[in-house]
Amino acid sequence: AQLEALMERDPLVRFTDTTIVTADALLREIDRIRADGYSTDDGENEPGIKCIAYPIFNANGKVVASISITGPSFRLSKEITLEKQRHLADTARAMSVKLQRLGNFNI
Repeated sequence: AQLEALMERDPLVRFTDTTIVTADALLREIDRIRADGYSTDDGENEPGIKCIAYPIFNANGKVVASISITGPSFRLSKEITLEKQRHLADTARAMSVKLQRLGNFNI
């Protein structure tokens, strides 16, 4: 209900043929992101551009930052994407651990 109210006030804008513009599609994508632990953009914002992002968590388990890569789709083959995902996941986990060791502070 919150999402639908938000989208009614500020509708999603289509940038490409693959841009998510409906509440149902957005909720499915959010569920996928939660299940996979990372997000992707495969031309949804700009044609031919691919992005991969991983969250960074604080000591309370709250997402406070992210780490990502962006590049042209033709350079991010399936194999290269998997390799970059592993590096990003490892880096995000390491950064989260460091933040969690610092304890709770307001960020």
